[in-house]
Amino acid sequence: MTPGPSRPRPPEQLWLEHYGLIGDLRSAALIGADGSVAWLCLPQLDSPSVFGALLGPGAGFWRLQPADHAGLGTQRYWPGSNVLDTLFSVPGGTVTVTDFMPLGSDALQTDVGHLRLIRRVTVAGQATAVTSDFAPRPGYGQAARLGEEEGGLRFTRGQQSWFLWGSQPHVPDRHAAQAHFTLSPGEEAWFAVAEQPLHLEPEVLAECLADTHRTWTNWLAAGQTRRTLGDHPHRELEQRSALALKLLSAPDGGIVAAATTSLPEVLGGSRNWDYRYCWLRDSTFTAQALHHLGHREEAADLLKWFQRASRRASPRQLKIAYTVAGMPVPPERSLKLAGYRGSRPVHVGNGARNQRQLDVYGEVISAYFDGLRVGQTEMEDAVWQEISGLAGAVCGLWSKPDKGIWEARKPGQHHTYSKLMCWVALDRAVRMGEQCGRTVPPRWKRERGAVRGPFWTKASIPS
Repeated sequence: MTPGPSRPRPPEQLWLEHYGLIGDLRSAALIGADGSVAWLCLPQLDSPSVFGALLGPGAGFWRLQPADHAGLGTQRYWPGSNVLDTLFSVPGGTVTVTDFMPLGSDALQTDVGHLRLIRRVTVAGQATAVTSDFAPRPGYGQAARLGEEEGGLRFTRGQQSWFLWGSQPHVPDRHAAQAHFTLSPGEEAWFAVAEQPLHLEPEVLAECLADTHRTWTNWLAAGQTRRTLGDHPHRELEQRSALALKLLSAPDGGIVAAATTSLPEVLGGSRNWDYRYCWLRDSTFTAQALHHLGHREEAADLLKWFQRASRRASPRQLKIAYTVAGMPVPPERSLKLAGYRGSRPVHVGNGARNQRQLDVYGEVISAYFDGLRVGQTEMEDAVWQEISGLAGAVCGLWSKPDKGIWEARKPGQHHTYSKLMCWVALDRAVRMGEQCGRTVPPRWKRERGAVRGPFWTKASIPS
């Protein structure tokens, strides 16, 4: 007999090293070593959270763990993959919760229907009781309406609606639901969050798991013959870094700076910003790292994404960041959440979205330069027009103050790094034009020299 539901207690906010990151290139989830989904935004990375206990106890979670278990498990990724296991030691055996966000079986495509998060529970040793506490809070901590539907539960908040399927039934009680079940060795329990009701079988989800693991390992293996870093004793860490960076990449080329918002610079501090957007600086650095790790398509895809995003404004109005969809970053606002370990305020959107940060011109033009140098990009007319617009903007802007790379929320100043990257922008533009037989405006060379002079006489690096 299934016990009646009780109000589930929210999970503790763990130290960050006790969370594992999974994703499907559309969104990402943080899974705690206590078996809790503590962060998941749907349908994409910069959407409102469905599970947000990372930033407050009332913001939603989904915990799968052995019944009456009080400690943390041990987490490990499957080799060469972003499939995550959390292992709990119990008397006489082990309970393993496997978490993944499904990918298609071909070239990291995400066409796997409407499935977004899949969880599997297995046991070894002896039969063990397991509990699932399901408490979604869409919209950054708003109560969801739960209702039974054929095959599972539908949970809804406003226009947002999702579906929970399980091989073990959840019993709803207002805004939360629980499942209690016992597994013997060789048995499995499967659960899935989907965008719409689905009639599923465990065999279908097992196939999704195999496909997702194979897709990740194939992607990683494809880069191993093209990597540029040479032999060293830390290849496993290098591969794990590549897999983590790929989780921040979107299928259309955008690369976000982080999968979360409002994790503090200093614990308990107030500098807690939303970085779930494509910062041009961070994106170009990530693409460069993936290139050296052997994954060159990401750099080429990023430049195509940038061309689409930058068409929305003149080169002089180049934004420092865009959404994954290439749209302007939304205005910053604060949420009524407790924050990660008391670090408030919790922000969504970003107040630096309209800042002038001149270094981004250098990073973007340098990315084009690197792409041409290694054959990832061709000097088509549209590409040269893009570069010309950016270089022309630098000619008129480099002498002006800016906010700098630290996004200071105070009047602009003249920053050494910004001037350096303005010189890089003009230098790379001149060199690309000359190498590709394009007409280089004389002003680019004049302004390049004009930047260089004051840089050597006035710039300083604080000791």
